[in-house]
Amino acid sequence: MGFIPKNGLKMVGVVVSALLICAGATFTWWNVEWTDAKLRQNLLQEAMAMALAIDPVHVKKLSGTPADLDQPVYLRLKQQLAAMKSVNDRYRFVYLMGRAGDGRIFSFVDNMPISSEGYSAPGDFYNDASEQLKSIFHGGDAFVEGPLAGDWGKRVSALAPITDPQTGKVLAAFRLDVDAADWWRDVVAWAALPLALTLALLVSALMSVSLVGSRITARRREHQLAESRKKYRHLLESAQVGVVVMQGHLIESVNPAIASILGFPIHEIERRSFTDFVFEEDLETVLRCRQLTLAEGRRKKNTSCEFRAVTSGGDLRWVHVTSQLIEWEGAQASLNFVSDITDRRQAEIKNEKLQAQLLQAQKMEAVGRLAGGVAHDYNNMLSVIIGYAELALDKVAAGDPLHVDLTEIIAAANRSADITRQLLAFARRQTMAPKVIDLNETVEGGLRMLRRLISEDIDLQWRPRGGLWASKIDPAQVDQILANLCVNARDAIRGAGKITIETDNVRFDGAYFADQPDPVSGDYVLLAVSDDGGGMDEKVLSQIFEPFFTTKGVGQGTGLGLATVYGIVRQNNGFINVSSEPGEGTTFRIYLPRHAETIQISPIASKQKIDAGRGETILVVEDEVSVLKLACAILEGLGYSVLAASNANDALTLADAHRGKIDLLITDVIMPEMNGRDLAHGLQALYPQLRVIFMSGYTADVIAHRGMIDEGVHFIQKPFSREKLGLKVNEVLRGDVS
Repeated sequence: MGFIPKNGLKMVGVVVSALLICAGATFTWWNVEWTDAKLRQNLLQEAMAMALAIDPVHVKKLSGTPADLDQPVYLRLKQQLAAMKSVNDRYRFVYLMGRAGDGRIFSFVDNMPISSEGYSAPGDFYNDASEQLKSIFHGGDAFVEGPLAGDWGKRVSALAPITDPQTGKVLAAFRLDVDAADWWRDVVAWAALPLALTLALLVSALMSVSLVGSRITARRREHQLAESRKKYRHLLESAQVGVVVMQGHLIESVNPAIASILGFPIHEIERRSFTDFVFEEDLETVLRCRQLTLAEGRRKKNTSCEFRAVTSGGDLRWVHVTSQLIEWEGAQASLNFVSDITDRRQAEIKNEKLQAQLLQAQKMEAVGRLAGGVAHDYNNMLSVIIGYAELALDKVAAGDPLHVDLTEIIAAANRSADITRQLLAFARRQTMAPKVIDLNETVEGGLRMLRRLISEDIDLQWRPRGGLWASKIDPAQVDQILANLCVNARDAIRGAGKITIETDNVRFDGAYFADQPDPVSGDYVLLAVSDDGGGMDEKVLSQIFEPFFTTKGVGQGTGLGLATVYGIVRQNNGFINVSSEPGEGTTFRIYLPRHAETIQISPIASKQKIDAGRGETILVVEDEVSVLKLACAILEGLGYSVLAASNANDALTLADAHRGKIDLLITDVIMPEMNGRDLAHGLQALYPQLRVIFMSGYTADVIAHRGMIDEGVHFIQKPFSREKLGLKVNEVLRGDVS
């Protein structure tokens, strides 16, 4: 057995000591690096969690200028950031940063009091911003940087993006600063000093040091866990958005904001399935989003969805939820941030409805303009067909087969004229002769006609309101409204059924029918037509007033009935409301403005005879040659002397050259170069006593306002028959009708 000299022992001791020192230094450096990385990871997780508590909607409301100082949103965010800073005394600054168009970074809001020295006003630029900080607005990745030197000394910073859930665009960078000196003090406290103690104790008793170190580590972890829970609980309770932690379908933890949204106390929300608070119709959407969260969470991606939540009172609230996977008490869970977006969704729905109403109005106006233009030329042709057929009919004996053919031609032309009148009513260009009427009397006068229109199996009930207010409308238009609505009701009833017509006085203060395009207030007379037929669904209801829309079979309807009703009601400054459900019948409610004048009593109409001419001279002006020839033929057949002109200039020349008296001018309203009214004014300068009859396929603004003929103007609607033209000429020349 050999021996080791004393110097050798010293050498071994030195070598062992050197090895221990090297090993300790290496291990200490590795532990410092590991601790630094761990602290950075913890700081990053803290920043990301805090960033998720910031409502992106609030950030979007900031302009990044001094104007933010007066905004309630800015003050709320400032309070929230101050609360975040207070949870840990390691935090030096907590603030939100934006990126300008030129790439520079500026301040949105920080946690410092406005009067303090370290306060950064909105819009202040950070000239020492790193390139990595600028890149967060492109890549959107959270990171930790530093220690870096800046205007406020050295710091370690954790940054996390705040993104717009709708577009995915980075709105701001959430920044959490720790002083560099404090940072390294924590690193040393967490790594170097415990390791040095471990190495010192290792020399004397490795096993004892290991046991002590384990206990210290365990206590430290328990303390960290308790502090972390306290910190996050404070953070969640101060968050203005709802926060929900779920494992599986169970809700494990919520904050007060969720209780405020749902109306339940926290203890009635936790440990329940989240499906208990989801509206049944949206449950499938939420479950799909839940599956997406689990799939995307493995790739560290957030997911979001919107649905309706059920409150304690049974009401529905729209919420936006952003979700990500986390670890909760050793198991996988999801962290969900919930925002109440009910006001926004309601505004969007209202805006969509108004847009649909505007589109519908524009569409109906376009068709109305087309209808007016078509009616002018179409009625000219119908005038020729009806007029010449009547002239030919006078020359054929009643028993002649040709008599039947001509009668059918006239009937077909009159039916075509009815379609044109429906188009004009829809276009609000129909001729009106409005009178102040008792709507009850007008309806009662048409009941017999209505009963003939509907089946005997259908019971027509009339429920008038006593003391009904007066209204002003053309009685013929009331008949047209009732006929169209009753025919529609008849077709909606299968077999026996009931149609009810009612009237009433109604007063609105503007709160009713808020979805109408025009404000509704004042006194109205109600005309309601109800049936117990098949009813309509929402899709059909949205289209019923469109011209040519019909649910009837081919040949069973033109699709103009309800468009005509709509046009008449709007032409008379009223509005119409429809309520219907499949299998529950339909009710049309028409509201006509109350009129203050006394009701007019119309004289009893009697059969009128056409008087022959007494040598009067009539000047006829019409740019449609066939109509001109027809009018001249009818008037000459009635014994009048007729002058004919195809345009206004020819008419002026003809009148100037005529040596005798011209008693009456019959002129088309719409003509090239000069309209009928201007022509009449020019001729009345030559013949002051000249009387005038205007004719047109539809009333034009030249002689009418909103479809009502101007006071003192005589008008005949195309197409006209020989009888109508003869009676109108008698009326104007003889003054038979005032």
